[in-house]
Amino acid sequence: MNIWTVFEIGINAYQAFLMIYFVRHRFHLTKPQKRYAWIAGTAVCFGLSAYLFVNIPFLDTFVFLFPLIYSCFVSDDKWYFKLFWNAVLATVFIGLTNGMINLFMLLADVSMDYIMAETSLRIVFVVSLNILLLGVIFLISRVGKNSNGTLSWIPLGIFLLMLIVDLIAIETLYIVRARFILANAADYFTAISLLLLLSAVLSLALYEIMSASATRQKKIEAELQQAQLLQEHYKEIKDIYSYMASYEHDLRHQLNLVQNHGFSRKNRRSWKSLSKYTD
Repeated sequence: MNIWTVFEIGINAYQAFLMIYFVRHRFHLTKPQKRYAWIAGTAVCFGLSAYLFVNIPFLDTFVFLFPLIYSCFVSDDKWYFKLFWNAVLATVFIGLTNGMINLFMLLADVSMDYIMAETSLRIVFVVSLNILLLGVIFLISRVGKNSNGTLSWIPLGIFLLMLIVDLIAIETLYIVRARFILANAADYFTAISLLLLLSAVLSLALYEIMSASATRQKKIEAELQQAQLLQEHYKEIKDIYSYMASYEHDLRHQLNLVQNHGFSRKNRRSWKSLSKYTD
């Protein structure tokens, strides 16, 4: 195992850490034990590193199943929110990677094979990509963190579909770029990859806007309901006060009648006892 292999495995472990970090900060965890995070992170790292030793005929997109399974196991958020945010995670990783590859190919005027080769450009590419991934993952793991559960599954399903379409388009663009040599197409590939990434960003931004709006609406509805309850409570108190005032008036009237017809002023003890309620 040479130094380049160790370097690539280290990068894979770092990216696995970012994925697990995202899950632990994006979802509400009911099983926050670190051993589950280690299991999921190790699975991601092994899945990515397998390509260094074995010629696997399909893309490494399957590794995003591990964060999805991990989030389903440790979180009590609704299943469609787990699907949505794991699709966001996959879109961020794949979209940024594909965008950076096309950008480096355009600026350095090199092929994809050269970027993947053991060169200094590879180091610059990997380091810059993973710094960018760190910033984006840190941001989206915290923005709108309390928005889970505010949108129903219908609008969320629309956003999820948009992300999946973007993800499929990005993967298709990567396959075409990797397997076919198209002359004078670098500018177009770079522009398309950036537009796809922008589309995914706009989808996420629109989701956050709608989630924030739904959260404010729920807060307003809760405040209105509380105000209504207070108003009903005040009305009940007012009704009780009115009833007690009416009852006191009737009681005084009845005691006056009893006093005028049933008591003699000569019976001073009885008179005094009754006067306590009529004075």
